[in-house]
Amino acid sequence: MDIIGHLLFARQAPPRGDPATTPVLAPPPGVKSNFVDPYSRGPMLVQLNAILLTLVMLFFMMRMWTRVFITRSLGWDDCEFQRSDVRLALDTF
Repeated sequence: MDIIGHLLFARQAPPRGDPATTPVLAPPPGVKSNFVDPYSRGPMLVQLNAILLTLVMLFFMMRMWTRVFITRSLGWDDCEFQRSDVRLALDTF
């Protein structure tokens, strides 16, 4: 059997049952299915979003400070940037 055939037919699907507790395919050798307390990266993603949102807000404030107090010229792009930044903050949390 060639490599593709081996990959396609090596694992057989388990008998049908409850989709919430039955995997689609059998797990790889040495791995046990965990439907009770599965591994999640959710908390890590929330922390990463908080860090990146803080950086975005910091750069946004530096840009607005520069545009208002140094160049003394606000443009439509600043308003759009502010609108998208607020939208990003609302969508993050």
